[in-house]
Amino acid sequence: MKMKKIAGLFFVIFWALYLSGCSMFPAGPQPSDVNHWQVGTSAGRLGRLTENQLAQLKQAGFDCIEIGLDRIRSADDFAAKIEQARQLQQSAQITGIKIWSIHIPYGRDIDISLCDPANREKALEEVSRMISLCEYIKPEKLVIHASFEPVPENERAQRFEACKESLAVLVKTAAVYNARLTVECLPRTCLGNTSSEILDLINAIDGLEVCCDVNHLLQETPQEFIKRVGSPITTLHISDYDGVDERHWLPGQGIINWNNVLDSLVNIEYQGPFMFESAGTAREKIEVWNKLKTDYLLSVDK
Repeated sequence: MKMKKIAGLFFVIFWALYLSGCSMFPAGPQPSDVNHWQVGTSAGRLGRLTENQLAQLKQAGFDCIEIGLDRIRSADDFAAKIEQARQLQQSAQITGIKIWSIHIPYGRDIDISLCDPANREKALEEVSRMISLCEYIKPEKLVIHASFEPVPENERAQRFEACKESLAVLVKTAAVYNARLTVECLPRTCLGNTSSEILDLINAIDGLEVCCDVNHLLQETPQEFIKRVGSPITTLHISDYDGVDERHWLPGQGIINWNNVLDSLVNIEYQGPFMFESAGTAREKIEVWNKLKTDYLLSVDK
């Protein structure tokens, strides 16, 4: 009899919560989720960032950064980069800023989609050495381009298959250092210039994630890309453009509908940082981020 009373009481409480619009279960994506995103910025290249510069970024309001790498030209060059990586990680710990991502360099002879097996193997070897710097830098993500450009249309299919083979290798290399490889959407004739091509890549390769660069999307809007690709998007490159070509302007200076972009990211339950890769000072970027959040939250409250 006592158990029946307890069960009945539980039912009454549950029904009252349901009718009042409350829930005992977790809610789905909420606009206010943007308040929990960290904010980051591309901050320069390894070996060119001082502890003072990191401290200034932290003081400005940034939680994390992305750094770029230069090419590795020799054994001595690689040894120097290891020392630079150690110093950078030490400075990041002292200043309290996180190194979220590393951007792998790209170029004509470091193109992971090269059709010639010998040349592609050389590119993979150099990229793998760069990835090994994660042992010292300890980023969450690695950002890589699927190709250099231009990609002739009559080579596109072959280059795409070569790219898949390369990415499958590099995903495993990154995992050795507890980092996740993210392929960046690109403009013009580059591989990965649409959501369809990006989906083809990530569906073919276990563990591959996506960096959404919103100012690279010339054949669909950023919100369309985000909606189609979904949760594999784990990092961003944020800037604005004119829709004709990449511009890397501050958000608000181009044509992107930022309310739609933020809403799309909320709906896929994006968890990474809002990572600027744009013109503008640190202060300007933080001011823009605060305005984008405010405008978005006001728009969904109407």
